[in-house]
Amino acid sequence: MHSSRVAWSSDSARPGSKPSTHLIFRLAIAPRTLRSIQLSIREQYVVITKDADFVNSFHLQREPYKLLLVSTGNISNSDLEALFLANIETISEGFDVFDFIEIDRNTVIFHT
Repeated sequence: MHSSRVAWSSDSARPGSKPSTHLIFRLAIAPRTLRSIQLSIREQYVVITKDADFVNSFHLQREPYKLLLVSTGNISNSDLEALFLANIETISEGFDVFDFIEIDRNTVIFHT
């Protein structure tokens, strides 16, 4: 049994469930970076992004709470969704141990 549960939605868990770790499936842009980081810390959300600003913040300040970096380059929405679906269990279990995970088209990378 793992302590983290993953909500596969934009902001909240499935009705009736109360996961301890939420994934925000929202690619943030620079002006929203600080708000997203603050929300992540306050709500213990995982930020999922392609934006290097979040990586820099994580390395310098250990913020946001948890970070999933998407390093796929250009990818269609349907391919991105398929990539997440194929790796969601690995990612969810990884966040029980790691605070920074990266995913590319072939690999899930756990950063220490």
